[in-house]
Amino acid sequence: MKVSRFVYRSHGQCWTSRTGQFCLQGCQLFCVLTASVGLAALVRISARKCRDWRGSKSSLLQFFTITVALKSYPRADSWARLSRNNTSRITADRIRYEIRVAEQAASEQSSTEGHVPQGVSIIMSSAKHQLRWMSAIAVLLVLALGVACKGFFQNPTLTSIAVGPATPTIETGSTDNTIQMNVTGTNNDGSTTTNPSVSWSVTPTSVATISSSGLVTSVSVGTATVTATANQNSSISGTQSVTVTVGCIESIKITPSSVPTLTSNQPSQQLTAEATTCNGPADITQVATWTPSNSSLITVSAGLVQIVSGNTTPGTATVTASIGSIFSTPVTITVSP
Repeated sequence: MKVSRFVYRSHGQCWTSRTGQFCLQGCQLFCVLTASVGLAALVRISARKCRDWRGSKSSLLQFFTITVALKSYPRADSWARLSRNNTSRITADRIRYEIRVAEQAASEQSSTEGHVPQGVSIIMSSAKHQLRWMSAIAVLLVLALGVACKGFFQNPTLTSIAVGPATPTIETGSTDNTIQMNVTGTNNDGSTTTNPSVSWSVTPTSVATISSSGLVTSVSVGTATVTATANQNSSISGTQSVTVTVGCIESIKITPSSVPTLTSNQPSQQLTAEATTCNGPADITQVATWTPSNSSLITVSAGLVQIVSGNTTPGTATVTASIGSIFSTPVTITVSP
């Protein structure tokens, strides 16, 4: 698996790839690193043992082997004594000659007694036994490492989903009428996953529709709620509101333009906003942005103006409705609690 980036965290280390993220925490990381170093050392020792055996079988190993073998044959006894007394001066040619003598003696002994000299087989068997022992240890260490690290390298678990973009707005008609939604997942280890696998839905469908890839298309003016549900765990979901407004707005008008004074007996007033567009008038009361000039006196939501709860101070404020960069003419609101 190709690693796309490396992330260091104080509580562990994580490697993030296209398909997921692998994390090792605290002692787990120490365990894996220690086991890896041990395995590498064992492999190196095994290789050195093997290399030493292979290199020596043509020199010292064969020399001592042949010396032992020659002791079994009277005709080669003089060579054996010479080998024992002059070990430090034995040359490569002498060793090769002793090998030929030993092979000839072995052949004669085999033909007369029905068996081969034991010198070579004993030493060679000992070397092979060491190699087999080292190989067995290496296999056991690999198996132990696999069992110990089982579960260390796992994809993080998704815990929450955030749907974007924030405060999306699209228009009715054939232009600027779609928007691509996206999702970011947060995992149990604090890492994030971009666009985890989710299922998309939207309500109400009378305002907007959504495709399986998260593309929202406008239907009518209003506000729709987009929901992304994780395919990994259906109990994990995220939502985002999408505003559908009208396109090619030329102007916005608030009705009524003159509002009665708000009092404790009449603490609210409903306003409406109508947009003049290239396709005719459209009611944008539910989707317009309503802004009061003095939020300590009044609040406005979807055109409903109300006196701030607990306010006893009289005064005046203005209210505007807007879509994008198009603003209505302000309407003055008088408050007399």
